[in-house]
Amino acid sequence: MDFKEKLMQSPLYRKASHWYYGLSGRDQNALKLLTVAVVLTLLYLLVWVPSQRFVESAERDLERQSAQVAWMKQNEAVARQLASRSSPTAPAGLQGQSLLSVVSNAARQHSIDLRRFEPEGDSRIRVWLEKVSFNQMLLWLDTLNKEYGIQTEQIAVDRDANPGIVTARLTLSL
Repeated sequence: MDFKEKLMQSPLYRKASHWYYGLSGRDQNALKLLTVAVVLTLLYLLVWVPSQRFVESAERDLERQSAQVAWMKQNEAVARQLASRSSPTAPAGLQGQSLLSVVSNAARQHSIDLRRFEPEGDSRIRVWLEKVSFNQMLLWLDTLNKEYGIQTEQIAVDRDANPGIVTARLTLSL
């Protein structure tokens, strides 16, 4: 027995079929039209609307990321200039201070608030910055490098909605 035969023998199908064929021809046509309308509405609400929202969201993300790339290209020269400055003398080192205290003191001098930090032994530290001036951050990193010999191992920078403001995650080491 196949599926169609099982379906036709079920009591629910027989009851629905008896009810449907008991309707007038005009009511049957109206019910068919209503069924098509409900199916099309469900397809629209469950398939078309979510896919359109996804496309619109993807387009907004593309625009935002394209703007971020343009901003990074615009500030590339400043970053390279600060990175290429060479110190006439060797860095003085930490002078008996801990890496954490040197990093936090230099940040305070540059008006940078360390949102979070995680020391990794005596020679590495991870630092999180939120809503800081990009130029101030570069000057701070330049000071750490030239005065204390602290290197930036990793950096991830996200642009804020305000021009020139960034959120960054850095790994600094001796």
